[in-house]
Amino acid sequence: MTDRLIPDVDPNWFWYVDNDKASLYVNLGQLGKVQTSVTTKLLCDKAFESRNFSVEDTRLYNLFLEKLERSELWAEQNFVFALIFNAIACSQFHKEIKSKNWYYLDNPLPQNTELLMRIKSKYAETQVMILAQEKAYVTVVLLSSLLLDETKTLPQFSLQKLSVEKLFAF
Repeated sequence: MTDRLIPDVDPNWFWYVDNDKASLYVNLGQLGKVQTSVTTKLLCDKAFESRNFSVEDTRLYNLFLEKLERSELWAEQNFVFALIFNAIACSQFHKEIKSKNWYYLDNPLPQNTELLMRIKSKYAETQVMILAQEKAYVTVVLLSSLLLDETKTLPQFSLQKLSVEKLFAF
């Protein structure tokens, strides 16, 4: 494998909330820090305590890294790096969310769920990374912002829950 911009997990990494910026961060030691898309109003209670990068965080990091190395996104490693940390932050620290299926178009052709898929609103579409699947629903992170209607846009790396019928092939 060639050198990569994405570092190996370091035991000194830790999560913390920056109250001034109202956001969750991961401190990567000498590599700096990454601000996630998870704002304080979206955080579950456990996120407000600073904590080390856990075994579960490391498992998710390696899982996402392994799958994304084989994807077309790998060409943009800085983006992949941000995506992985946002995906971990969403899966570990985001409050429970409810599905909002009415925003998304149905796919008339059933799809096998893969790590990377697409979703479509009436106004736009975006690629998503699946974090979890629970029976007929998936939890996804948006790879780019998505226009839902004339006034509402979801930001990049936001978390959504929707039915699998809303997924399209990547």
